Amino acid sequence: MVAAKPPAAPPKKIDPPAATPEPAPPQNASKLSLTATIAAALDEPKAPAPKPRTEPTPKAREEPVAKPATNAATNATATAPSVSASELWVQLVTRVRKERPLIAGWVESGQLVEIKNGIAVLAFPTDETLARENCERPNNRPFLETILSELAGQPITLKCELRAGLVVEKVPPTEVKPEPSKDPMEAFKNDPLIQKALAAFKAEIIPA
Repeated sequence: MVAAKPPAAPPKKIDPPAATPEPAPPQNASKLSLTATIAAALDEPKAPAPKPRTEPTPKAREEPVAKPATNAATNATATAPSVSASELWVQLVTRVRKERPLIAGWVESGQLVEIKNGIAVLAFPTDETLARENCERPNNRPFLETILSELAGQPITLKCELRAGLVVEKVPPTEVKPEPSKDPMEAFKNDPLIQKALAAFKAEIIPA
């Protein structure tokens, strides 16, 4: 016969450990914390107050001012005196006849037909090739340009060309007034040597 086992003993109940009580904060801790907060707030530098924003005054729109043209050619044309080819031609022929008569015939074989933009055109009939070539020679052309520039009051460049059908108008010769005839006896009296001799000898001329 098998003997019966005795019943197992019930497990023992283990009680949880008692909670350790936290130490109570000191009574003056809250006062110290408040004091520190106030002190920090007083010591903290205050940010400067923002300045009021001012809107810039809109500037009046500037209109571009047109500048005067500075083209030298335009100014020269505007200030240069206007001269006619016909008037200048007569004066040119007169000067050439007086200052360089040897080339006057070649110059008068043509005619001044145009003055524009500082260029004077001296045209010749198609059968006057020799006269044109002589006026364009290095010793004659600068002479003519100098006279034209003086008469026109501006720098002039001379251009010689042949032109078909050109009819040259001859410039009449300049009238030279003859000097009045002098009395030979009066001229003799006024001669400086005669006057000196008369003074030295204390003499005088007795008219016949």
